[in-house]
Amino acid sequence: MNNKITDFSMRDVWNMASLRPDRPLVERDYLWASQLNQPTVDNFLSMKGEKPTNPPNARSRRKFLAGNIWEEIHAIPFKAMGIYVNSQEEVWTHGRIKVKGKLDLLVHGKPDYERARYLISNLFFEGTVKDYLLNVVDRFNNMYGDSDFAPMVRECKSCSSYVIEKVQRGGRMIGHELQLYHYLKGLNLPMGYVDYISKDDALMEQVKVEYPNKDLDARYERTIDELYDYLVHNERPPVSPLIVWEGKFQRNFYVEYSNYLTLLYGFETPEEYRNFVSKTVTSRNAVLARLKKIEKGETTPTGKPIVLTDKNKVALEEIEKAGFNIKELVADMTDIEEEEVNN
Repeated sequence: MNNKITDFSMRDVWNMASLRPDRPLVERDYLWASQLNQPTVDNFLSMKGEKPTNPPNARSRRKFLAGNIWEEIHAIPFKAMGIYVNSQEEVWTHGRIKVKGKLDLLVHGKPDYERARYLISNLFFEGTVKDYLLNVVDRFNNMYGDSDFAPMVRECKSCSSYVIEKVQRGGRMIGHELQLYHYLKGLNLPMGYVDYISKDDALMEQVKVEYPNKDLDARYERTIDELYDYLVHNERPPVSPLIVWEGKFQRNFYVEYSNYLTLLYGFETPEEYRNFVSKTVTSRNAVLARLKKIEKGETTPTGKPIVLTDKNKVALEEIEKAGFNIKELVADMTDIEEEEVNN
């Protein structure tokens, strides 16, 4: 006689389903399109088949899964309307180093809105999600009608609100643009879009990328040329700087999440790296914010002139020793509130 299950853990089923074994890393003669803006040293090691010292943890894998789920949802209206050509198509370029990528979506043709409404209504969706997707189709119909869409790539990236806000301010995610540029280059298509979807509130932004593009083409070729020289000489490239400048000093994302964080930089975890650089980042940004106030002739709340302290001067010397031009940084910096530091 079978026993009825009176209690079960969906949590365990759900979380364990997101865990998959690592693919074996082997030496290869091509670069992934998603690596085009990554540090040369990381690309060198991955192409050499070097085993990562800091592979993605369970949380990182769930983030990848969340991104894949958004990609699937993003594709549903295109598929339902019949303007979906394919996804995950392998696209290659064959320069000094071959580059390989798998695009998210290639779309083309005339939408069939009735077909879309029928398919979405009969998919495994109920309530809000079904209504939302039907609304997407209706909006598409109202805006574009029976237009015939030329072939274009749509690359979907799920992200945080921070990235959405950066894109809205005109900021660039060069790695994503280069990845899309690879597909346009390999397929000889004139344009495509990176579609950003916020994981926080489902807001979408988009960035248009055109081919050819002098800036992106130069970055693309420079990445390949630099890596090629190190591969030919079998010489490990230098490591990336721990702190970078992007309108302000900040942590180097590519160091923090490097698969070779321990091997290259000696940090066991991203948290250890963050703790190591955080005080320096804060100090450098604070002194630059103070310099900007001095340039503007601002005063303290009591009316006294703002001046540099001895600690400020030490911080400026360290910035210059790191190879930065102070005047250029102050001119380039975004608005930064002078943070609380021991001046």
